[in-house]
Amino acid sequence: MSSAHKAKGREWALVRIDPDFAPRPDSDDIDASGCPIPGAIDEAEARLAYVAVTRARRHLDPSGLAWVSQHPDNPK
Repeated sequence: MSSAHKAKGREWALVRIDPDFAPRPDSDDIDASGCPIPGAIDEAEARLAYVAVTRARRHLDPSGLAWVSQHPDNPK
């Protein structure tokens, strides 16, 4: 197990992305379903997520980034 910060320049056969890349809410605002409204995607965090997903040689489990498809900034 490693952090994405320590993963730069390294590779593994299997990489699983944990959900800690999810942006934190900007405020206490909630959407119609009662879920916190996510904050903007930080560019540095996006670059770090890119580093993390490109470390896999054979298998990538990106489930920790599943929130991206539901984020308000996603152009769909």
